[in-house]
Amino acid sequence: MKSDPRFSCAELAGILAAVDEARSRYGSIGVMVSLYPTAICSSYLASEIVARYLGGKGVPTFIKVLKAIRSVEGFDDGLASLADIAVGDVVEYSRMGYKIYVNAAPG
Repeated sequence: MKSDPRFSCAELAGILAAVDEARSRYGSIGVMVSLYPTAICSSYLASEIVARYLGGKGVPTFIKVLKAIRSVEGFDDGLASLADIAVGDVVEYSRMGYKIYVNAAPG
């Protein structure tokens, strides 16, 4: 990821594009990232790596873990977790006047 993270990490490529766009429009003040990985090892590990990289670049990054969707039977619970946590944050930050960018990636 040191040489060019946009090509090394799919999750980071989209986030960096959104951060760059937000900074070009609004400046670096107030740009922060919230990550919503599912409760699966690989998803959580990827979010930790992305958060550490962004933090090192001066972008405050927060991680909130969602319920894992491990089967068709667990889909409803996982979707409810997404709605409760991620959508709740979008609504809350929107009400506080923040500009919201949503970058959805699998995992």
